[in-house]
Amino acid sequence: MHALNGNELGPQRAKTSSGYAECMLTKWLKDHKPRAAAMKDQPAFYRNLEQAMDISRADPSFHGFHVAKPRWDDSVLDFTSSDFLSFSRSGRIREVFFEELGRHENFRLSASGSRVQYGNYDYLIQVEQEIADFHGAEAAYIAHSGFMANAGTVAAVPLPGDAIVYDDAVHASTHEGMKLSLASHQLSFRHNDADSLREVLSSLKGSHTAFASGSSSILIAVESVYSMDGDICPLNELVQVAKELFPLGNAQFIIDEAHSGGVIGPRGAGLVNMLGLEKEMAIRIHMCSKALGSTGGK
Repeated sequence: MHALNGNELGPQRAKTSSGYAECMLTKWLKDHKPRAAAMKDQPAFYRNLEQAMDISRADPSFHGFHVAKPRWDDSVLDFTSSDFLSFSRSGRIREVFFEELGRHENFRLSASGSRVQYGNYDYLIQVEQEIADFHGAEAAYIAHSGFMANAGTVAAVPLPGDAIVYDDAVHASTHEGMKLSLASHQLSFRHNDADSLREVLSSLKGSHTAFASGSSSILIAVESVYSMDGDICPLNELVQVAKELFPLGNAQFIIDEAHSGGVIGPRGAGLVNMLGLEKEMAIRIHMCSKALGSTGGK
């Protein structure tokens, strides 16, 4: 987070920002007070939860619900959120949303069920096709959130006997997906290091004939722009390594484009589009909750 002083913000904005910070500090201190002792007359279920929470409250880095929830008000310059292009603050997404609703008088806000049960409908299929066309992909699927899109795909795609090879800086959602995955092997390679990827892939190919013969597959998980450091994936080099070692095409990439969408490429379609590697990526995960100022993943 970048702190701005009064001279940078101007007197009125600095005053407002100071009041906001004081309010947040008050809530932070309140959330860090131990509570287990006050629960002695409550059922054991609630006492046990508060005892466990008190361990977290003793940690200065703990952020409770009240501190984590408030958004920065418009008097504060925001260098921390996912709203890269300020579309959410500007209201432009809201205006376009209302225009779209106006073109569809009977638009339903509820899916009324899961897509396999009752929640699939023509408008959703049309939007997914538009997304696929925009990104130069064969098909697209809209998920409730980017986290779920990433975790669900990583969990569902690899089959028993397959492997997941991942950059050791990939997002937590990828790790959550790997916990649920049926993949028989999960190996990391050094961050953004094509030589390290070569070592890991060569090891798999040399020690398991199923990978060499193409009967088992490898899913390579990377990000286009890494969320913690902001560095960019050397995608061309990684793709060349995979193609060289696995010419049968059983080593494929899943790339999380959360932080490249909207800001990289001639149309903001992401790193893969900018490099012309659409055909080299098996799966691309994009977010609506970052630069697009909306919600969901695809």
